[in-house]
Amino acid sequence: MTVQRHEQPDKHAHDRRLLFRRATPLGLTFVAVDPFLTPSASAAAVDAVVNTSVPLGSGLLVLLSIGISLALLLALPLAMAVARTTDALERRWSSVVTGLAWVVNMVIFLSYLAPGTDRRLGFAAVVYTASVAIIALSALLPARRDGPGSHGSQSLTLPQAVARAALLLWTVGAAWFVMDAFGIAPLGFSPLVVRLTAIHFHYAAFIVPVIAAVVAAAYPSALSRTAAVVSVLGAPSTAIGITAAQLGAPHWVETLFALPMIAGALLVGVVHLGLALGSGGRLFPRSVRVLRLVVGATLLGTMGLAAAYAARGWLPWAPTIPQMALWHGIGNAVGVALCGLLACWLDPPAPQVPEASTLPGYRHQDLVAP
Repeated sequence: MTVQRHEQPDKHAHDRRLLFRRATPLGLTFVAVDPFLTPSASAAAVDAVVNTSVPLGSGLLVLLSIGISLALLLALPLAMAVARTTDALERRWSSVVTGLAWVVNMVIFLSYLAPGTDRRLGFAAVVYTASVAIIALSALLPARRDGPGSHGSQSLTLPQAVARAALLLWTVGAAWFVMDAFGIAPLGFSPLVVRLTAIHFHYAAFIVPVIAAVVAAAYPSALSRTAAVVSVLGAPSTAIGITAAQLGAPHWVETLFALPMIAGALLVGVVHLGLALGSGGRLFPRSVRVLRLVVGATLLGTMGLAAAYAARGWLPWAPTIPQMALWHGIGNAVGVALCGLLACWLDPPAPQVPEASTLPGYRHQDLVAP
């Protein structure tokens, strides 16, 4: 058995990489100055929940801000590229979406600089959530096949379905951002849980499934497709378990419903390690291999911490919330989200053309020949 690599030219790769070079400085600048601009009132509300000398509220807001920037500037273009077919109309709409993401990110950024930061942040959160909802709903519109031989709507591929589901879950995370900004506590949840929910739905429910969907589109296999599906189911399952525990269910229910998120992230990590260390890893640049190796190794570590925290009370040691924010949160933000999105930008799947009647062609596809 020999493995042959077939490449299909990606005429949009230059545009994507140009967007990447433009978006990254803005996102990194926002991340760099954000720790100095965090609103004190909402941070104090979170710190009041946990008795710790660590400024947990400010730290979590930084993680949330990083997640918002990464989602808007790096994850969103990838999600739209996978979720929708590529034709002239779709490219125009993608350009509009990208421009909207820049505007919304700047609105949030400027809200930190304005007087009365908490109130301004709440307004920016509403604008952000409305924009995310419009984008997510537009991705659900059926793609049309135009031209000779068209027969109406194109059937969805699995990566497309995962990307669309991730966009919808991103809307949920944005809604929790609004509740966090305005101090709303549904079902009696503490401000800490509200902020953590907003963070998890940006990273675990949107960014990680988008990365998994891009990898499943570029390197289709049973493992990559399974990882994509389980990863997008993980955050909603965890939210159900936490809600059940808040309503009086025993702790084991929360632990049980946390398993899909842990399993999905571990599968994504295994896929990345396989791409970085397997024989096919030599087919793409060293920078991509290193990034995917970092993603896989980081997910193994952060999900180990998540499993220990979910099983707290049954283990001799479990991380505290400040420790989870430091190790699990920063690890996922930098080692998984940033590195995973950079790898996807540097090694994107080919655009999906509406004329294709079956699975679209991919930039990288392993074909096994007898």
